[in-house]
Amino acid sequence: MSLNLPDRYVTQTVFQEAQAFFLFFIDLFPETYLIKADVPLKRAKGQKTLRVRMALPKAVGFVIVLLAIIYSLEHQGYRTSLNVFVQKLMGTKASDSHAREKRVASLESSVYVFQAVLDLSDLDRLRANLSTNPVITLIDGLAVVSNIKATTVCYSNGTDFQCRCEESLAWSYNNCITYGACDAIIGDTCGCINALPVDDQYCQTNSTPPVTVDADLILEVNIPVSSLSPFDINVVRDTLRLFSFPYTVNQTLKVTGVNLTTVCNPNSTGALQCQCEEQFAWSCDQCNTYGVCGNLTTLPCGCIHGLPSDGGLCEPITSIAPCPTSPPFTVDADLILEVNIPVSSLSSFDLNVVRETLRLFSFHYTVNQTFKVTGVNLTTVCNPNSTGALQCQCEEQFAWSCDQCNTYGVCGNLTTLPCGCIHGLPSDGGLCEPITSIAPCPTSPPFTVDADLILEVNIPVSSLSPYVINVVRDTLRVFSFPYTVNQTLKVTGVNLTTVCNPNSTGALQCQCEEQFAWSCDQCNTYGVCGNLTTLPCGCIHGLPSDGGLCEPITSIAPCPTSPPFTVDADLILEVNIPVSSLSPYVINVVRDTLRVFSFPYTVNQTLKVTGVNLTTVCNPNSTGALQCQCEEQFAWSCEQCNTYGVCGNLTTLPCGCIHGLPSDGGLCEPITSIAPCPTSPPFTVDADLILEVNIPVSSLSSFDINVVRDTLRLFSFPYTVNQTLKVTGVNLTTVCNPNSTGALQCQCEEQFAWSCDQCNTYGVCGNLTTLPCGCIHGLPSDGGLCEPITSIAPCPTSPPFTVDADLILEVNIPVSSLSSFDINVVRDTLRVFSFPYTVNQTLKVTGVNLTTVCNPNSTGALQCQCEEQFAWSCDQCNTYGVCGNLTTLPCGCIHGLPSDGGLCEPITSIAPCPVTTTTTMTPTPTSPRNITINTTITPTSTPSTNTTITPTSTPTTNTTMTPTSTPSTNTTITPTSSPTTNTTITPTSTPTTNTTITPTSTPTTNTTITPTSTPSTNTTIRPTSTATTNTTMTPMPAASTTPIAPSPTMTPIVEERKFSFVMDLDYDPAFNNPSNNVYQAVNDTIQEQSRKHISTFKSATLTRFRSGSTIVDYSVTATSFGDSEIKALEIGVFTKLAENFTMIFDSPTSIQFDPPFLGRSVTLTCGPIPTFLNFSGSWTAEWRHNGDLISEDSEHSFAKTSEGATLTVSRFIEADNGEYECRLKEGSIFRQKSNKVVFIKDTPLVQVRPLRQKVKCEVGKDVLLMCSVNSPYKVEFKDQPIDPAQSITFSFKIEECPTPNLKFTCQAVNSTSFKNEITLEFSTGVFLCDGGSEFGVGNLDERAEVSCGSDEVGKRIAECQSNGTWKVVEENCVLKLIQDLLDQSQFLTNNSLAAFLRELRNVTLRFRNEVVESSPNINATVEILNNVANITSSSNILINETEIEDILFTSGVLTEDESKQQWDFLNTKSTAKSLVTNRNVPKAKSASSIFLLSLERITTNLNNNSFEIATPSIILNKTTFTDNFSGDFNSSVEIDIPEANGRNKSITVMTFSSMDNVLPPRDKVNSTLKVINGKVTLVQSSGTVNNISFAFDIINDTLGNPQCVFWNFSLFDGLGGWDDKGCKLTFNVNNTVTCTCNHLTSFSILMSPFAPDSPVLDYITYAGVVISMVSLVICLIIEAVIWRKIRKSNTSYLRHVSIVNIALSLLIANIWFIIAAAISDADVKNKPACIAATFFIHLFYLALFFWMLASALLLLYRTVSVFGGDLSKHALLAIGFCMGYGAPLIIAIVTIAVTAPSGAYIRETGVCWLNWNQSKALLAFVIPALVIVVINLGILLVVLYKMLRRRAVVDASQAAEKNAVVVIARTVAFLTPFFGLTWGLGVGTMTDPHNEAIHISFAFFNSLQGFFILLFGTLLDKKVRSEIALMSQTSASGTRSTSGGTSSSNGLGIFRLWRRGRDGYNLPSNESGASHSYVNT
Repeated sequence: MSLNLPDRYVTQTVFQEAQAFFLFFIDLFPETYLIKADVPLKRAKGQKTLRVRMALPKAVGFVIVLLAIIYSLEHQGYRTSLNVFVQKLMGTKASDSHAREKRVASLESSVYVFQAVLDLSDLDRLRANLSTNPVITLIDGLAVVSNIKATTVCYSNGTDFQCRCEESLAWSYNNCITYGACDAIIGDTCGCINALPVDDQYCQTNSTPPVTVDADLILEVNIPVSSLSPFDINVVRDTLRLFSFPYTVNQTLKVTGVNLTTVCNPNSTGALQCQCEEQFAWSCDQCNTYGVCGNLTTLPCGCIHGLPSDGGLCEPITSIAPCPTSPPFTVDADLILEVNIPVSSLSSFDLNVVRETLRLFSFHYTVNQTFKVTGVNLTTVCNPNSTGALQCQCEEQFAWSCDQCNTYGVCGNLTTLPCGCIHGLPSDGGLCEPITSIAPCPTSPPFTVDADLILEVNIPVSSLSPYVINVVRDTLRVFSFPYTVNQTLKVTGVNLTTVCNPNSTGALQCQCEEQFAWSCDQCNTYGVCGNLTTLPCGCIHGLPSDGGLCEPITSIAPCPTSPPFTVDADLILEVNIPVSSLSPYVINVVRDTLRVFSFPYTVNQTLKVTGVNLTTVCNPNSTGALQCQCEEQFAWSCEQCNTYGVCGNLTTLPCGCIHGLPSDGGLCEPITSIAPCPTSPPFTVDADLILEVNIPVSSLSSFDINVVRDTLRLFSFPYTVNQTLKVTGVNLTTVCNPNSTGALQCQCEEQFAWSCDQCNTYGVCGNLTTLPCGCIHGLPSDGGLCEPITSIAPCPTSPPFTVDADLILEVNIPVSSLSSFDINVVRDTLRVFSFPYTVNQTLKVTGVNLTTVCNPNSTGALQCQCEEQFAWSCDQCNTYGVCGNLTTLPCGCIHGLPSDGGLCEPITSIAPCPVTTTTTMTPTPTSPRNITINTTITPTSTPSTNTTITPTSTPTTNTTMTPTSTPSTNTTITPTSSPTTNTTITPTSTPTTNTTITPTSTPTTNTTITPTSTPSTNTTIRPTSTATTNTTMTPMPAASTTPIAPSPTMTPIVEERKFSFVMDLDYDPAFNNPSNNVYQAVNDTIQEQSRKHISTFKSATLTRFRSGSTIVDYSVTATSFGDSEIKALEIGVFTKLAENFTMIFDSPTSIQFDPPFLGRSVTLTCGPIPTFLNFSGSWTAEWRHNGDLISEDSEHSFAKTSEGATLTVSRFIEADNGEYECRLKEGSIFRQKSNKVVFIKDTPLVQVRPLRQKVKCEVGKDVLLMCSVNSPYKVEFKDQPIDPAQSITFSFKIEECPTPNLKFTCQAVNSTSFKNEITLEFSTGVFLCDGGSEFGVGNLDERAEVSCGSDEVGKRIAECQSNGTWKVVEENCVLKLIQDLLDQSQFLTNNSLAAFLRELRNVTLRFRNEVVESSPNINATVEILNNVANITSSSNILINETEIEDILFTSGVLTEDESKQQWDFLNTKSTAKSLVTNRNVPKAKSASSIFLLSLERITTNLNNNSFEIATPSIILNKTTFTDNFSGDFNSSVEIDIPEANGRNKSITVMTFSSMDNVLPPRDKVNSTLKVINGKVTLVQSSGTVNNISFAFDIINDTLGNPQCVFWNFSLFDGLGGWDDKGCKLTFNVNNTVTCTCNHLTSFSILMSPFAPDSPVLDYITYAGVVISMVSLVICLIIEAVIWRKIRKSNTSYLRHVSIVNIALSLLIANIWFIIAAAISDADVKNKPACIAATFFIHLFYLALFFWMLASALLLLYRTVSVFGGDLSKHALLAIGFCMGYGAPLIIAIVTIAVTAPSGAYIRETGVCWLNWNQSKALLAFVIPALVIVVINLGILLVVLYKMLRRRAVVDASQAAEKNAVVVIARTVAFLTPFFGLTWGLGVGTMTDPHNEAIHISFAFFNSLQGFFILLFGTLLDKKVRSEIALMSQTSASGTRSTSGGTSSSNGLGIFRLWRRGRDGYNLPSNESGASHSYVNT
């Protein structure tokens, strides 16, 4: 504020008045104002400065009042004297002469400036008041306050002030420097400083003009998606458009414009799409980086996926640089134009016009700036052929691909591929392609046909020589095949099969060549030559007349069995020859005699010797005992070889020689009949023969190898070469082809591979990485070939297909949201997680380690701390620096996170840090200085030796010696008591400091380190405590330094050791305060015990206290440490502190255990307890699992031993996996942990195939047996010579038939308790099911069993069906994981329940599809939940919120829509056994009841907390109430309890969204017509509730008849059903059903399709049907009587044929309708009769409709074709009967054939009519009937139209027919019953089912249809009436008269009289027209 005063008034008075003005402020606000002027002003009670501090409310208020009054007094340059104003305010008087006077400016005046400081918040308001520039006069107008302005605004920033200058003011440069500028210094001034100047300085006028700075500010607005509407962004746009710019915020800030640039919205997947506003776009880089939205192709783009991480936004289009890509927007696209031209308008010229037009057209053709047509090709032309099908022809230079030619067929006789024409247009839209782009078709010969040609050669007998046939044979043998005749004919082989020669009688004898024979039929028909008896035979009499020749023996079917009276007998002839008369050759004579003897030898007609075999020869040996030797082809059985002993050194069994002759008379047996010995087949040797085929490359085609493969596949094995050689199989294993360089690439065939060694030796082809491999470079030199994959040993590197990978997960948590508990939550979560965790079949997580935790320190920088058992490597500790005072390496904490992404590593894997030898040399007192030499030798990849010599008082010389970059060797040398090592350090290029240190004692250690060009050696020397180091370093001549002469004696090396221990105290950071009692006690103990136990003790330091209970770290330095000293120190510190504190001793060993199998027992051993703990035996044990205390229960038992404690888990399950810890307490605590997670081993799952199978017994047949097990186990077949493997196959050969049933055991290697058995039942004969199925063979209704899939347990059972196929009738395959959980669920405890439920939830969610699509999996899961309910109920285990949530997620999976089909199967089967053991709980026998009952019982065991859980399928709400309760659940169920007896109780409500998939809608009368039409709600309460109300929202509002029900578990003998006992319907309004019940359980509502229950309808229906049936019988009788009279006219004849068949069909249908009604209402259901009734009702009602259609079509035909047509009467009859009976019969048969096998033909309620709910079979009647009604209605309209048109030309004299309405009414009345139009009312019953009038109309007209047919079709027909009247006259008088009689003798005369009255006698009808004649003829 400036005050102008004349100089003469500058007196004390002036200052007094000025003082009065300011003291006025002080008097008003004494506590807030402080004012100071340039000259001091005095106050009565002391001095105050002019600096004023004003409280905000008072200051602002006073300033506003003051300036307002000043403004109001302003008038034409006059101002009210401020002095007067002030005096008035102060209660003083002023002269009135000064009140209004002209302002006078004095030239002689002085200016005084006063400063006031105000505290206020409304700065803008002050500026506005001061902007009026008020002038205030003082001292009678002689003093004027000329200027009041704000200069400086100071803000508090928390710790100090920031003072900013007002407009046109600034701080001086000195102030800016002194106090620090908080903005830019411009022109030696600044606008803001960081302090409040102490000398009351303020901003001064700034002569420097203000500097304007343009800045872009980015404003990011985040709007929740839930609150975002489509209009919001438009509001923002409109608001910005209306805003006026520039907009001044304050004096220093002006907004020149605001642009909305970028709008980001989430897409359907939740990811962001960021759209640019108009005139803005994304840069090219961002478009390429984040991807363009949608189909946009232009760059720059307007929309990308995601918001750039660098904060970039859309930029103005004008400022975006053009994208660098060349033509940026060019895309080549092929557009297919398909032109369809009607055949009628197509001429042969049209297509040529198209071709010519396209040829003349000029390309490129520009459509617009962004679209250019580069060319148009006419590729494909399709024309219909003669049959109407398309033939698609390619244009020139185009063709169809080979696949399309083969698929659709080539037109005409074309044979070349690719082709130019095919039949039809490909369904995939494919067209002809350019010939140049079509791949060549396969090169296989397209027309190769194998044909057998028979060549018959007739040679005259006269010219036949006896050797001519041999010539033929020899010629054929030497002939080379295949022999090419021409390009299309090749002879692959010639076989001479048959040779016929005349015998002595001239007849032919036809002899077969070798390997050929005659069939059995031909042998029997033509007779066998000579004495041959075997069949098939090799020679017959004559050549067969049918041209048959000898056939290959292998292709001839076995002949029928021989006659049944032949018996083979073995006679044993024993010849004893005295030894004395035995010559050495006698046995040979016997052998030779037998060989030359001819067999068979006929003794008589009934006895024939077929052969004699010398089997056994016994000779005495040197001791006189017999040795019995078998002849060739004979041997002793295995038992005899073992019993009597084998002669000599023979080892093979069976054997050929034994000691002695068996006492049971046994002799040598044929080798072929001896059963194989148990160990191995006795004489069978398997040999692999390698056949190498070399084919010249020039003759090799791609088809050759396929020929080989196909040939081998067709070949039949085993193939017997001779008696001792049999080929069991031929495998093509290896194919080698030359590659482009000429080298071989050897490829393995399917099921074969190269071994791992060969893959590594020769290299794998291409990019293959898996081992073993299928292709290598070159053929192995050792002749090795591809081996079967199953026999290749696993590669040694690692299990095949398993890759271990370390994944690093980095979690960033905002500091603001981080609490001290968060990291512990992470640690605890990881501890309790169960590993290994299977993600899918190819990914398994074996473990997760939390290694590194980084937190910001006080400066904001990171400190990265390692978790337990982890540390930073030495390099990182040195690079980033160790936290705090830590000195040990490796370290546990560093400053910052390594930039290379490195993290803490396991301590065990960190290389030892370089040894730092610290040598402290203490000179004697006479030495002038102390010298400390620190030598560090660091072995790295580039070794260097750093030597630092640091004397205490002299300059330091650092000498660095860097060897060359050669490998380094680390050597540790430990000298003995008197070693001598010479050490010389000789660097090559740097000055050397020469230091000589002379020790005073021996031994002397001399070290020489010579870094040269050779590999360097880093040497670490650990001298003993008595060693003195003598180091000599000799410098090079180029440099020298002053020697340092230390004392002749030095102190030995000082070592530092670090220790820690744990105290059972809650950690307090105050422990680290040296004045803390705990700190002092611990520190004193450490010092005391260190001095006591460490003999060379130097110092001890307490490093720190840290958390983890309370961990104490300390270090001790000494010259040396002995192991015993260290142990004594640790024990001493522990024991001493244990006197005052509870100490925890952590065992250096871990808890011992052996990983168990699932469900097996395991014992964990804790101990041994160290003796120094002095436990007396009264200690207590405490066990923890994943940090949670274990309580002893039935599955977890504790025990104490002499050395420690044990925990025994009787059945170890998944929930027991984790880390274990034991604590033994007796004063101190002994703690021991498991060094790794205890987990169960995977249980071997041994699976075999087949499981139980019947096998057709055929000698030599191989039965394939397979066995497998999960990794990493192997299996073996017990007692079978098969090598163990993970998957093995054993081929069992049937040796003889019949063979007893056999069992084969497959067991896990080293775990034989895990096994499985294969049972084979051998049988002979013919089998119904013998199709090569995995189930084997069997007859009708026989069963076979096979195993389930690899990840399942159980079996599948199939049954042989009558059609010869196997049908799986029972499948019990359960996922192994679920089966394991089921097994575990029987032994749950409170300790394991939570982990078990979490695992159950994970399994069911992870394998959701497998669970919901398998009834065994659903059933097993239900059993698990039932076991959980049993255990929680019996053990009184309370379930918490997390556990019930896991249960709800599991249950939700079971209720999903995809599971409905499996639940329907389970509910239909209803064979589940009762799993409930509690006697007070109702038993349930169906899976659905068990499931619901389990949930009810589980909810009764919830803990007392209130909670609400919402899952996708189930909502659970648990709360408490006292008097009443009301709640709305899932917006579909409301529950109201009006009163509940007053006391506090809980209520649990569980609402299911899809429980209708689980529970069947059967009620207590077992009716399934109803539907569950509301949410199923389960309600439980801890108190008694006698009145509860439910309001259900109806799901399907088309259903009616609501019924309030609950699920009664006792209905139907435990199957369960809906019951309404205790529940009643209260309201049913507005699609809401309200029920009231007097009990609690599971509730819902049942509703059924609307069916009017009206007695009127029943009466109408039955009465109408009876009347119709009687009417139809009368109709048929009348038609039969007059039939011959109405056949004269074709139209009349056809019409009456339709009437008769309509009446007949309806009559039969009604009869069956009555029968079906009787069957349906019967108490005993007869399903076959019901099916028959339904079939015939369906058939004849359809026949009725089709005959009505035929009648209508006939009328239409006659109406349109007045003068007749092309169709004859017989043709029309044929069409009518085919339509009337053929079509209905087809529909009825197809319907019953499709639906009856599945039981869905008739309704499940027992009503005999077509099914609707299951198969929709009713549509087979509804659709044809409605279609026919619609067609007939259309025909009726056409007929009416024709009649009305023709009526216009009829004679006008027919007045009776003038009214068109009468014509229409009569026509409609006559035709409606014949056209079935009343059946159209059925549509009304479906659209408005509640309209009873429609139902009555429908029943009335359709039940009386037979009556209307009689009335309108017969009785009202004039011709019928005439014939009846005529017949009545004839019967009365015998004469036909036209005059009419007065009476009639019978009742038929009424028709005649009625006809007279209707037509008269004299007016014959002149009406014409086909329509009228049809109706009335």
